[in-house]
Amino acid sequence: MFIWSDPKPLTAYGLAERRTGIYIIGGAKNRSLPVDGSKEKCPYLQENWPENFTPYYVGISESQHRGIRGRLSSHCRSKGNKGIKIRIVAHEPLYFIAAYGDMADYEVLFLALKMDNQFTDNVRCEFDRAAKRARKRVRAEMTESEQIFYDNLDYDGRGL
Repeated sequence: MFIWSDPKPLTAYGLAERRTGIYIIGGAKNRSLPVDGSKEKCPYLQENWPENFTPYYVGISESQHRGIRGRLSSHCRSKGNKGIKIRIVAHEPLYFIAAYGDMADYEVLFLALKMDNQFTDNVRCEFDRAAKRARKRVRAEMTESEQIFYDNLDYDGRGL
């Protein structure tokens, strides 16, 4: 289980930690009301899910060096997702929340369970990316001879 950070304006990305984790960029459902953290625990979205918040984009950082702060910096400079860039150019107020630690699998889970009005700016197939990350982790635990063996298997196109 994890706790979301309090929502902060995307322009305050410097407040994010330089650690691995998951982050969500979103906007206010009602711009006349504040986007605040909730101290209630939601069984689906975990603790401190923001009030008055619509999630537009979910992402991860697996970097220990730049971490979530680096990813948010890229988004803020319009170097990340194209949907977020369009919102920045339109001067739409954006906010971010983050949860730190090994959270890569949660990104795929959020996208698998999304509704029509959530994560509209996620356009890449995160399931393929998750499979590649899992393969990389498994491969890193193999010996060199095991890697060579599996690399030389002759698959028939059906995965058999």
